[in-house]
Amino acid sequence: MRKGWIGKICFALGFEQTGPFTADMLSPVESVWEIWHWKAFRTNPQGYAMDKTHRYTRQKPEGRANPHKAADGAEVWIARPEDAGETVEKKQPAPTSYQ
Repeated sequence: MRKGWIGKICFALGFEQTGPFTADMLSPVESVWEIWHWKAFRTNPQGYAMDKTHRYTRQKPEGRANPHKAADGAEVWIARPEDAGETVEKKQPAPTSYQ
């Protein structure tokens, strides 16, 4: 394995909520997916997967989202809000003593 590659190992599992499945995130298809995303470097130490929703829409949704050019040239917005609850990427202070 190449040095520095461990941060790129991940596994995602998605469940369709609305709209048809397309493997191309930049397709012009509007959809909402429930995504569980496990990342070796970020979430493996805790043993949890990130629980997010992926929203693909032609109009800017509420909250944080980024515009992208879809395959047909139209603008598509991609939002990936985390579901309710504690994030698995929560920063913890460094320990001050051995426990």
